[in-house]
Amino acid sequence: RGCTSVTHVLARVDDAGRVELAGSSDAAVSKGLLALVVDGLSGSTANDVLALDSRRLCERTALDGALAISRINGLGNIIDSVHAQVRTAVAGEALKGAVALPGAPAP
Repeated sequence: RGCTSVTHVLARVDDAGRVELAGSSDAAVSKGLLALVVDGLSGSTANDVLALDSRRLCERTALDGALAISRINGLGNIIDSVHAQVRTAVAGEALKGAVALPGAPAP
């Protein structure tokens, strides 16, 4: 049976290309893991955030020996959500600067 906590994370990329994160969770351990991600990655560049590998992070910080697999999976899900939101934000910025070719539909 997996964890049933509800965790929300919001990622945006500011005009300087830095990632801003916020989030909440209804479970204490998930809230703590979320705080590590928010505090640890806020202010980082989008490229640095996208380069983060959750499995490698767990190995290098010994979290994989301290947390249950369900918590490690939850941390991975948080980071995956951050990655998806940062990719979307970066793609949106790229579209803003795109120039339509004559005869092509605008982005």
